[in-house]
Amino acid sequence: MNVFNGSVPVNLSKVLEELRLSVNRFEGEIPEGVADYRSLTLLDLSVNQLSGSVPYKLGELPKLEVLVLYFNHLGGTIPDSLATIATLSRFSANQNNFSGPIPSGLTRFLKILDLSYSNLSGTIPPDLLSPPNLQHVDLSYNQLEGPIPNSLSPNMFRLRMGSNLLNGTIPSDSLGSLEKLTYLELENNSLTGAVPPGLGKCRSLALLNLAQNKLIGPLPPDLGNLSSVQVMKLQLNKIDGDIPRKITQLGSLAQLNISWNLLTGTIPSSLPNLRNLTTLNLQHNNLSGSIPADIGILPGLLELQLGKNQLSGHIPTMPQSLQIVLNLSSNLFNGTIPTTFTQLKNLEILDLSDNQFSGSVSLSFTQMAALTQLILSNNLLSGILPKFRDIVKVEVGGNKDLINGTTPSPTVIRKRNSVPVLLLTALASLFLLRWSYQRLLISVSKSFCGVIASAIRRFSFPMQMKKKLRHQTGDAKLRRGNENGCAFTSWWWRKWPCPTGSTSTPWPSTVMPSPLSSSFLAPSSSLASSCSAHACHSLAPLMAGERGGGGEGF
Repeated sequence: MNVFNGSVPVNLSKVLEELRLSVNRFEGEIPEGVADYRSLTLLDLSVNQLSGSVPYKLGELPKLEVLVLYFNHLGGTIPDSLATIATLSRFSANQNNFSGPIPSGLTRFLKILDLSYSNLSGTIPPDLLSPPNLQHVDLSYNQLEGPIPNSLSPNMFRLRMGSNLLNGTIPSDSLGSLEKLTYLELENNSLTGAVPPGLGKCRSLALLNLAQNKLIGPLPPDLGNLSSVQVMKLQLNKIDGDIPRKITQLGSLAQLNISWNLLTGTIPSSLPNLRNLTTLNLQHNNLSGSIPADIGILPGLLELQLGKNQLSGHIPTMPQSLQIVLNLSSNLFNGTIPTTFTQLKNLEILDLSDNQFSGSVSLSFTQMAALTQLILSNNLLSGILPKFRDIVKVEVGGNKDLINGTTPSPTVIRKRNSVPVLLLTALASLFLLRWSYQRLLISVSKSFCGVIASAIRRFSFPMQMKKKLRHQTGDAKLRRGNENGCAFTSWWWRKWPCPTGSTSTPWPSTVMPSPLSSSFLAPSSSLASSCSAHACHSLAPLMAGERGGGGEGF
């Protein structure tokens, strides 16, 4: 690979037959002088930084067979002069920024047309898909609207028109005559009507993608004639009725997705006949009954999506090959969770949420080596959830009797959160008493502090704690070497002792008038007493439980 830049050269040999300049850094417009290379059969300017429009004069190259312009910044309209090049068999200009419609007659001589991801609009010309030489058309990811033309080339091999604004019905008669059609991709449009039974005549079809449209009605049993089909995507429509049993005869089918429809009935018991199946997605329908008993014999199934249905009954052994996801959520399953799930050693996601599973979660689920997500929400599970590896995301909400062993219960969390508040309350009461005590000492003679200290001490936090614990546990327990906070009593009074030389002489009325006694000491003592008593009342059970093992502790 080279890395040239600058403009596309026009001063080369006039007898040049092939000009390959792909995957470089050429920029600017495509020069009209390129049309002077009259012998040119191949022009490849893909994967550059070219801008401007496609020169009209390119239609004057009489021998041009291949024109490749993809992955640039080209704009403007596609020149209709290209339709006059009788030798042109391939025109690939995808991933550009064109505007306007596709010119009529563009595919007159073409075998391959690729204009995907190019911002094209308007309707598809009626003659665009009909030329008999046309084999490959890719118009996906544009803004094309209107119906699909009824006339299709009998040699059509691949038809891709997904992710547009197409509407109307799928042309049944013309599609039924396309014996060489291998890829049909019409997803993400607004197509209506039923899935055409004529599709069953496309015996070479390997990929059928009609997902995300507005298709209605039942699935035609004729789809069971597509013996070569490997991928069938019909999700996100309004298809109803049963799943045709004939579909289970498609021996080459690897991916079947009919999710997000209105299917009813049961899953065909012959489903395990699809021995090459790797992906089965039937979620979000109205399917009922049980899962086929022999589903475990599917040797290569990697993904099984059966959620959002009304399935019930016995859950059979699942294929050992499951790897991506097993989804049985939002059904009517009940009983204990089958331990056979733990044999799925390669499974990454297991979703059993929104059912009626009961009983405990087996410890053996923690041995699923590849598991990254286990979803058990909204069931009737009980017991203690075993501890999983840190990499495993476990969702168990909505199981009121299931205890998550790795997460504290709400009761414990509340108690733990309340302890700091209670301790702060008790501490505040201590400082209030100390402040009151010091104020009184300043106001009165030091010789009277003994009585005041005794009065305050009776309402202190340590004394209240001591009384509370004596009431709950008896004096005998308190006499055991400073248990349950009794040591704190002596420590607090040692921290702030009475001044030296104090006595216990009662206050004389001349020194401490009764107004100060009633207006200052009483409110302070009352407030401190209340705080201390509340803290004692709340902390004592916690401390008793912590020391005696009778509670959850903190």
